[in-house]
Amino acid sequence: MKILLLLLTVSVVMAQAQAPHIDSSYSDGQIQAFLKDGFERNDRLLQAKAYYLLAAREQNGGINNEYTITYLQKSHELFAASRDAYHLHRAKLALALSYVDQKTFDQAFDLQREALTYFEQRNDLFMATHAAASLANTYKLMGNLPQERVYLERCETNNKLLKDNILSLAILNSKVVNFQRQRQYDQALSAAHQLLTIARASKKTNFEIAGLFFEGILHQFKGQYQTAIGKLFDCLSLISNPNLSPEAMQCYLHLSQCYEALHDYPHAYQYSQRYGQASHAILNNQRQTALQRQTLRFDAEGKRRQIANLEKEKREAEQTALWQRTITIGIGIAAFVLFCALFSVLYFHRQKTRSDQIIENQKEEIKQKEINELRQELTLQNVQAIVTGQETERERIAKDLHDSLGGMLSTVRLRFDALKTGQPTHAYEQALDMLDNTIREVRHIAHNLQPDALLQFGLTAAINDLVNRTHSPATPDINFQTYGQEFALTPTQSLTIFRIIQELLYNAIKHAKASEILVQLNWQTPSLMILVEDDGVGYDTTQIQTGMGTKNIQTRVAYLNAHLEVQSVPDEGTTVVVTVGV
Repeated sequence: MKILLLLLTVSVVMAQAQAPHIDSSYSDGQIQAFLKDGFERNDRLLQAKAYYLLAAREQNGGINNEYTITYLQKSHELFAASRDAYHLHRAKLALALSYVDQKTFDQAFDLQREALTYFEQRNDLFMATHAAASLANTYKLMGNLPQERVYLERCETNNKLLKDNILSLAILNSKVVNFQRQRQYDQALSAAHQLLTIARASKKTNFEIAGLFFEGILHQFKGQYQTAIGKLFDCLSLISNPNLSPEAMQCYLHLSQCYEALHDYPHAYQYSQRYGQASHAILNNQRQTALQRQTLRFDAEGKRRQIANLEKEKREAEQTALWQRTITIGIGIAAFVLFCALFSVLYFHRQKTRSDQIIENQKEEIKQKEINELRQELTLQNVQAIVTGQETERERIAKDLHDSLGGMLSTVRLRFDALKTGQPTHAYEQALDMLDNTIREVRHIAHNLQPDALLQFGLTAAINDLVNRTHSPATPDINFQTYGQEFALTPTQSLTIFRIIQELLYNAIKHAKASEILVQLNWQTPSLMILVEDDGVGYDTTQIQTGMGTKNIQTRVAYLNAHLEVQSVPDEGTTVVVTVGV
C-alpha cells in the first residue's frame, strides 16, 4: 500500500523561489526563506505552503514526529484562512497520513473522507484516487480487509480513465496482499499474474520481482512447493544486490520452508543460513540508517529552533505594529471627533435643506403623476365615447338601411314583378338582377354595421359568420380556428374585438394579395389571444404609413387596454396578434 501512496505523489519539479509549489523540491534554506517572506508580507498562503514543505521534508527524511503534525496543522489552518480549498484538502491528506502513522485512525478517517468527497466533486481523478488509496491503507492497517478492497477497486475504476500503468501495478500489488491475507489464494494468484504480465510489458523490474515473489509464496501456501521454488529462484535472479535486499531475504526464508516441506533438509538448512546472513546484513544497514536519521533529527532540531525564532520575531513585530497602530488610531480618533464636531452643524443644516428640497420634489412628482393619470383617464373616456358614438351611429345607419332603404327596395322589386308582363324579358331581367344585388348589398352593409350573430350567439359564432359572408371566389381562402372554451365578455368588449378582427380581415383582403388568410381565437382564461395571419406580400413595419384602418385598430386596442403585436416581412406575409386581458 505504501508503494501505491508513493506512486500517487505528483512528480517532483524545481520551482521558482517566489512561487513555491507544494509538490516541488526545495532546500531547507529556501523553505525558511519562504516562511520568513510569508511572515514579513503577512501572506497566509505563502506561510501555509512553507509549513507544508517543512512537514514534507521531515516525512521524506523518516522523521515523522509531533513536529510534522504541528507543521501540517498550521498549514491546514492557514490554507483554510486563505480560502484555498485545493491545497486545504491536500494538507488534509498529508495530515491524515501522519495520524495513521501514530495509529490515530478516527482523525485520519475524517480528513481522508472529506478530501475524497472534495476531489470527486472537483472531478480531479488523480487526487481522488490518492484519497481512496489513503483510505484503503488505513483500513488495511486496522485489519478491515473487505473495506480495503472496496477502496482499491475504487482506485482501479478511476485508473481505467487515467490509464496509468504504474498505478495499475501499484493497485495490483496491494490487491495481491489483500487477497493473500484473507487466504483467497486463487484470486491472489490471478492478481499476481496480472501484476507480472504488466510489469514485464512495461519493463518495471521492481514490480516483476514482486510478482514473482507473490507467485512463489502463493504456490507455497497452496502446497505446490516445486512450482514455488521455481518462482522464488526466478525472483532472486532479478535482484541485483541480494545481500541487502529485504525481498531476497524473504525469498531465502520461503525457499528454506519449501525444501523443509519436501524433506530436503540440506537445502532447507542452506537457505535458512542465507536468510540469517541476509537478515544480519540488513539489520546492520538499518542501524546505520537509524544513526543517519538521528543526525538528521539533530539537524532538524536546529532548523526548528530557527523557525521558532522566526515565529517569535513575527509575534514581536506584530505586537510592535499593534502598539503603533493603537497610537495612530487614537490620534486619528481624536482628530476625527474634532472634525465631526465642526462638521456636524454644516452637515445637518445641509441635510435639512436637502430634505426640504426632496419633499418639495416629491410633492411636485405626485402632483404631476395625478395630472398624468387624469389625462390618461380623460383620454380613455374620450376613446370610449368615440367608440360608443361610432357604434351608435353604425346601429342607426344599419336600422335606417334595413328599415327604410331596404324596405323601399323590396317594394320596388314587388312593383317590378307586377310590371313583368309586357316588358322586354332581357332588359327586365337585368334590371331585376341589379335590384336584387342592391338589396343584398344593403343587407350586407347593414349586417356589417350591426352584426346580429354577435348579440344572439356570441363572438365565436359572429366571427365564423363574418368569415363565411366575406369569403367568395374573388377572395383568398379564409380559415377560421378557435381553441379553448369561450367565456363571457361584455357587449362592448365583444363588439370592439369583432371590429378589430373585421378591420384586420378586410385589410388583408384589400392589401396583402394573399392566397390564404388564417383567423384564430385562443381562449385561455383570463385572456383571449387573437391572431390574423396571411401569406401575402408583407411590408416593412418601420416604413408603412398609418392609415385610417390601422388607426381604428390601434384605437380599439387601446380602448380594450390590450396588447398589439405586428410581425411582417416583405414577400413572406404578415402576422397580427392581439392579446386581450379579461
